[in-house]
Amino acid sequence: MIALLMDIPGPATLIQVHFKLALAALAVVPLAVMVKKGERTHRVAGIAFLAGCVALVPISAMAAYHLGDPKTALLALLVAHLAFGAWRSLYLKRLHQGLKPRRPDKLLHGGMGVLYTGAFFWGITDLMLAQKGQKADPLLPLLGAVGLLLVSMQFYRFFKSSHDKHDWLHGHGQGMILAWAFLLAAFSMMHLPIPRESAFRLAWPVLLGLPLVMLWTRRMRQRLTHGKRASHFYRIRIK
Repeated sequence: MIALLMDIPGPATLIQVHFKLALAALAVVPLAVMVKKGERTHRVAGIAFLAGCVALVPISAMAAYHLGDPKTALLALLVAHLAFGAWRSLYLKRLHQGLKPRRPDKLLHGGMGVLYTGAFFWGITDLMLAQKGQKADPLLPLLGAVGLLLVSMQFYRFFKSSHDKHDWLHGHGQGMILAWAFLLAAFSMMHLPIPRESAFRLAWPVLLGLPLVMLWTRRMRQRLTHGKRASHFYRIRIK
């Protein structure tokens, strides 16, 4: 174990790799939005974004080790979870027919739920045990709570009493936008000249992403009214 830790690249190298990888992943999302959904360019951009989010997890974990800041790793896991959940939503077109969670859903969301629970209680314990005059970081349990809320919402999709026929489409778009917003938050935390103790470095991308989610959802609902099918607007490859 000690030998493995000794092979971890230095923080300067990790930060440079994180910067380039995160910037590339952030850049492909507008491309996926601008082109016709379901076409080759859209799919390639989406796969590139997902791959970038996954690749950032070990980079962020090593950076968290060097910086002594577990938020870095937890935020990368949250981004990857959102991106994977958005991708998985493409396979949930029968939600309105009573589809229940399958093994990939249980493994993805259940496994992440365990990690979020650990992060939440880790952060709460740090806050409770902090000595007088010491600063404990409240963002770690906050991110854990956000992750637990995400897990709850993902499972709730399968068991709620009424479904929109296009829940899968809303879940895909909302998940990708939120993954992009939280990746922007990770980029802000690692690279922008904002004091590390300021919660604003994480808050502003999320506050930007939430209105985008609401606007996108409203636009989709308007386009899918009057009995129109999603296939009228998008090339649907996964049945």
